[in-house]
Amino acid sequence: MPLRLRGSMYRLIRFERTNDHWTARFSDTAAFIPPPDRLADDPLRLAALNATCTVTLHLHQDQKVDAADLLGVLGRKRSEVWMGVRIARDADSIELLHLYLACAMEAGLSRMTATTDAITTATITPPFEWGAMAVPGAGDLAYIILRPAHTTTVASDLMYDIGVIGHGQGGFSLAGYVADAICLWARKYRERSVRIDLQRSDACKQIDGQFVFDRPNTRLVIDWE
Repeated sequence: MPLRLRGSMYRLIRFERTNDHWTARFSDTAAFIPPPDRLADDPLRLAALNATCTVTLHLHQDQKVDAADLLGVLGRKRSEVWMGVRIARDADSIELLHLYLACAMEAGLSRMTATTDAITTATITPPFEWGAMAVPGAGDLAYIILRPAHTTTVASDLMYDIGVIGHGQGGFSLAGYVADAICLWARKYRERSVRIDLQRSDACKQIDGQFVFDRPNTRLVIDWE
């Protein structure tokens, strides 16, 4: 089943019952947007980041972010941070980084979509055709970018440097905060497997773990083992 874990982070998960909770036995990337009939249960807000609305940020109910504060953020002070971390540009590698950031960032991780015009005019410089993943702040924004680390003729072997672009008065600090989390992931969690558990919120004995998110009816626990 496709499940939104936190922010814009979705995974395709197969759960199996384990005593009083469910444990993920299979988890994969899921570029999933909920159908209209589910938006009432899990509302999605689209925050315009520029006046022409060519760049928008997806905000979910677990993200306590004021969308109005983000309007015009791309025109504010810009900063760029590179931390020497490299990654293969395949879905599994980048998605596991995104999953970690979605858990580690206080405001979660959001999908930032951009039109072709916004990309060609360099309003933003995202790593993907659709846009980038971003961390919202209070009037600030930081998003993840990639650049080729070296030249190769074998596309699957091409490695990318990971960077962060920040916008806003506190954009440099926010970009540094995201960069520090990326370095921690690369150093400590990159080679570990991910465990996802789900439990009813009224369970007698609640499970615990590295990242715990209490939702309206369930408790979600995500660990790197």
